[in-house]
Amino acid sequence: MSFVELEPHTPIVSPLRNVPFSNIKCISWHPHCLKIAVACSDDTVRIYYDNGSVGPILKYKQQRNISCIEWRPLSFSEIAVGCDAGVYVWNVDPFVAITRPTISNATLLHHENHVPIVSLAWSPRGDLLATCSNLDSTVLVWNVEMNENSSLKRPGSTGNHIMKWCKSGAKLLITACGPKFRVWDCLLWESELWEINSGEIAAACWSPCGSVLLFATSEEPFIYYLSSTRASAFNTKSTGPNEAIPIVDCSKIERNGTIVGGLVKDMEWDPEGRHVAVLFQNTNYVAIFRTKVHPVLQIFASVFIAGAPEESPCLIQFQKNFKHGACLTVAWSSGRLQHFPIVYSVEFETTPNYSLSTSLF
Repeated sequence: MSFVELEPHTPIVSPLRNVPFSNIKCISWHPHCLKIAVACSDDTVRIYYDNGSVGPILKYKQQRNISCIEWRPLSFSEIAVGCDAGVYVWNVDPFVAITRPTISNATLLHHENHVPIVSLAWSPRGDLLATCSNLDSTVLVWNVEMNENSSLKRPGSTGNHIMKWCKSGAKLLITACGPKFRVWDCLLWESELWEINSGEIAAACWSPCGSVLLFATSEEPFIYYLSSTRASAFNTKSTGPNEAIPIVDCSKIERNGTIVGGLVKDMEWDPEGRHVAVLFQNTNYVAIFRTKVHPVLQIFASVFIAGAPEESPCLIQFQKNFKHGACLTVAWSSGRLQHFPIVYSVEFETTPNYSLSTSLF
């Protein structure tokens, strides 16, 4: 797959997370086919296909300060774009040769005082879209076809900034702009409130099976985990002890003049549950950990990914349907996208054969 290298731009600060010195604001792999959407600092969304061709460019004058994008599951053509105005849900027909679709191809989801949108998440079946704003304590769950919404709210809460729907659709993580976060049961629509000692949740990801949640805070260089197999994690009716377990120490270390680790900026778990990629706040390497969820969670440091000199990583995401292992996409501060494939030659229980050669775009 080949991509156009994007020109460097002035510093960008996303409401969701800091993205310094990059022309790329956010990326989203399609869950079912080989195409990726890239939101740029000029507030366009560009779509790239596996044959290297560039698809439609999604742009509208009211679509400003894009903070998040995500393809709709079980749909070949729909993508949600969160911005200052709300959420634009574009319908991009890949079989129609239109390079600049008009706004008639999009639906605006807007609710008074529920802006700007800083995070959104589709349910795995694609029937619901959850959105949140850092200036609104209410989380909205949308029926996109009807342009109707229901609210998830708890008294005294602040704005919210990260949402993650687990792959099974049973749980929805919502993190507040502060020390609290909630895990919602999406069958009963009841939630469990959690609180960290200081700071706020900086990054989080679900295991593909939905039984384990990893998260990191803005104040400590540790990755914590919660498991639904523990006494009361994600179970609002349990009276057992609640506890998040620190499982990875990401404190900065220096090896041969190279510094890695530190506060966590983002985390992604690959769709098969075999690897977790970790992006750090102030160091220039992406860490990949090998993981095994069952019967108990195991996590091992594996490799580090470095960019070109003077580059720092800004965004990470695993390809959703890579059939030979895992493939991590990294957006670098230069405006370059890099794909890092991890290809297995034998079954997962044995040592994987890592492909260390990467394609630079």
